[in-house]
Amino acid sequence: MIAAALMAMGTTAALAESPSFCNQYASKAVHDARQARSNPRCNTNLHAGVFSTDFNVHYNWCLRVDRNRAYAGTDQREGHLRRCSVASGPGRPGGPVSAVTPPPEVTGSCRGVYIRHFTRPGPRALALGPGGCSSQYGRGSVDQAVSMALMACGRIARGPCRILETRGR
Repeated sequence: MIAAALMAMGTTAALAESPSFCNQYASKAVHDARQARSNPRCNTNLHAGVFSTDFNVHYNWCLRVDRNRAYAGTDQREGHLRRCSVASGPGRPGGPVSAVTPPPEVTGSCRGVYIRHFTRPGPRALALGPGGCSSQYGRGSVDQAVSMALMACGRIARGPCRILETRGR
């Protein structure tokens, strides 16, 4: 009986994610849930757990699952948001353009790059520099997207660039 309990504990510990990862996961999950609930086209047939706006629901769930399950939850929410936002159409309420608000440091032509960045599939990274920005997507990994975004931004921005945002695996 004790051996079974220890084995079960070992299995659970192997699946559990770190508090740091789960904090990021839960923050993103709540952001996605609020985004879905604020858009009438997206606020239909939402699974209560997947689209919960309660940070603790997502955080505690994440602590009990492996990283792939957490990524699957993110993919599910992002897929729903993509489908319902695209159905709304660019520029219309709930569409991709109005669903994303760039932070104040993103100005000029980089605002459009920032907005389009959120509609790209797969791993992606957005780099920002003093004179420009670059969004790279569809790479094999986030690390590859980061490298490519920094290189491209360096050529465009004529100065030091920093990664502003990454998504994907």
